[in-house]
Amino acid sequence: MATWREAAQERIPEVIRTNESLAEELDEDEGGPYFFFRTLVRVARRAHDSGDQETLRRIYGFAAWCAVQEEKEFWNPVGVSFYEHLFDDPKYTDAVLPWISPAMAWQHLDLWKDRVPPQTFERLRVLASKNR
Repeated sequence: MATWREAAQERIPEVIRTNESLAEELDEDEGGPYFFFRTLVRVARRAHDSGDQETLRRIYGFAAWCAVQEEKEFWNPVGVSFYEHLFDDPKYTDAVLPWISPAMAWQHLDLWKDRVPPQTFERLRVLASKNR
């Protein structure tokens, strides 16, 4: 199985190539996947700000792919460093929600329970309930 670095380079090379901070995270050993996915949140916010749908498609697609892998090296860092922090800045809530599938909402609902405002959590709970 590929490492998280290899998977990122294979699945989102354009995103990495155009974002120096992501490229740096791939090159440094100390941060590992947790720093990489936390940086990916910031890149996603910039893409939301600029309306870059292709970058958003790639980022959220890669995150969802990582979340369903069997290896903890993929699903744990994307959960705690990407999904858990997507709603830290409330101004992105309406922009982020359409990119979260019911399956991803279901999988990460517990991470958001104590982190987001009650009205946002309710929206996520409703989305997650569609995962049946």
